[in-house]
Amino acid sequence: MTPGILCVAVDWSTKGALTPIKDQGRCGSCWAFSTTEGVESAVYQATGKLPPPLSTEELVDCEKQDDGCDGGDIPEAVRYLKKNGMATDSDYPDKSSKSGRTPRCTWNDKADV
Repeated sequence: MTPGILCVAVDWSTKGALTPIKDQGRCGSCWAFSTTEGVESAVYQATGKLPPPLSTEELVDCEKQDDGCDGGDIPEAVRYLKKNGMATDSDYPDKSSKSGRTPRCTWNDKADV
């Protein structure tokens, strides 16, 4: 540690800054889960309020630069979100984690966030 620099550990889970833990199950969608968690945390940091859980399924199904349950990356997912916005999990719920398959996109493109 550099002399004169104070390091403070913060447990954001105790501050209400995280949505409940989600499980990608049989789908290789860690990239979508990481992206939604990052956006949720950024909203908290910017506003002091946590948004409703965001839809990982929208990214898995609808973001076509990545491969749904067969993998993807955060930069492509963020580009999709910047262009299209994002649904909440209650409006476009997770299905792929149970099936392990990428469903067809059925989102109506009306972003909540």
